[in-house]
Amino acid sequence: MFIKERSEPWELRVMRVLHARMALSAEDKRQFFKLKKGFEGEKKFDQLLTPLSGKFLGLGDLLFDHNQTLFQIDTLLLSGDSIYLFDVKTFEGDYTFEEDHWHSSSGVETRNPIHQLHRSESLLRQLLRHLRLDLPIVSYAVFVHSEFTLYQAKPSLPLILPTQLAHYVRKWHTEFSPPDQKYTQLAERLRSLHVEKSPYRRTPNYEYQQLRKGVVCENCPTFMRFIKKFFHCPACKTLEPLEKAVIRSIHDFALLFPEATITTNVIYEWCNVVRSKRTIQKVLRNNFERTGHGKSTSYLIPSRSPSSPPTSFSKPAINKKSE
Repeated sequence: MFIKERSEPWELRVMRVLHARMALSAEDKRQFFKLKKGFEGEKKFDQLLTPLSGKFLGLGDLLFDHNQTLFQIDTLLLSGDSIYLFDVKTFEGDYTFEEDHWHSSSGVETRNPIHQLHRSESLLRQLLRHLRLDLPIVSYAVFVHSEFTLYQAKPSLPLILPTQLAHYVRKWHTEFSPPDQKYTQLAERLRSLHVEKSPYRRTPNYEYQQLRKGVVCENCPTFMRFIKKFFHCPACKTLEPLEKAVIRSIHDFALLFPEATITTNVIYEWCNVVRSKRTIQKVLRNNFERTGHGKSTSYLIPSRSPSSPPTSFSKPAINKKSE
């Protein structure tokens, strides 16, 4: 059972919205697809662990700051008398391991994942000792892409290759045992130490004026068409109720512009294709907390991030009377 579920990282959420609404540079596109692939790989590993859910306490996507050193852990499982640390990798293609160096089939050297794994394990051990705990840590670099192959790797290395995943899940089903109260308290303590905001977040600069307005499909980066009470995606044929689509768009706006005031006028321009301001006003009133009255009416979005990305927002110039 995961007591800290994995959620889409803030940086990936921002990049996903920007990818649909502006032209990203080649470097930003690479970063976006790298983040997307990494998150999908971590979710895939979570799903593989589902048969074991009653035999561990899990924490996904942890960031710790210990002794002024930040370190990230993809997946942490507490089971029996051990802590299992997993660094999930989405490498694709053929790689060779030679004298502690990793090379792709094209000969390009990449960072050795085992070094990163050992660093995370060492820092986690230091953190546990700071908490006056001395518990065994079992760590693995897990490769989840089905088309990954590694040549010349010793069997003793802490690696789980795609063809070994099913075997390890069966093995853990036998070895894992439900954690006791001690581990429940430790899991809660580790969750409380998680750092929400990473100083290494990186997103491109953007301004409100340069972003395309409209409602983006939730399944693909395509702008939807408004047909009566529904939004229709011309690319993937998704059909979504108006209210649900507008709420998604409101959250996208709040994510990109956390300091902007949410009003009917602002969201009306952001969604662009909804013809009636009253429709936007109704969605806001029915789903968000209202503050102020008349022209000063605005709405609070509870999920807004306290951190502000590098943005520039100017209130849309809409002169028609409305909230």
